[in-house]
Amino acid sequence: MKVQKGGTPHSRFLEGLTRSAIVLLALLGAALTIVATRWPFRREATISSLEQVSLSDVKIGRFEKVFFPHPGYIAQNVAFKRDNAANTRPLARVGKITCQGSWCGLLTLTHQITRIDLEGVQVYVPTHLPPAI
Repeated sequence: MKVQKGGTPHSRFLEGLTRSAIVLLALLGAALTIVATRWPFRREATISSLEQVSLSDVKIGRFEKVFFPHPGYIAQNVAFKRDNAANTRPLARVGKITCQGSWCGLLTLTHQITRIDLEGVQVYVPTHLPPAI
């Protein structure tokens, strides 16, 4: 009986399967590391983004990261103010912001938002609008 070079077909298959599993685990680990270090849906990043868009100071009461089924966040009791005086009303309040992205967008580092829902929006328009920050 002739023994094939490199072992039996069964042992070569197992060796190939083991190598494939190691490569897949390494790729999964790299993807998780990238997502963890560049997670765009953090409280600080959200506040910074909202401040940049609204030219206002933004305060968030409660913030929750969402991972499944879609990455994103839920922010509650969000206030937009332009005057830091304690007795001034916010220009706007949002009871709840639900922001949703996609895993494909995260893994390709495009960080696109696919959906954003606002609940309980209140807007106050003062007679004199405070200057943007």
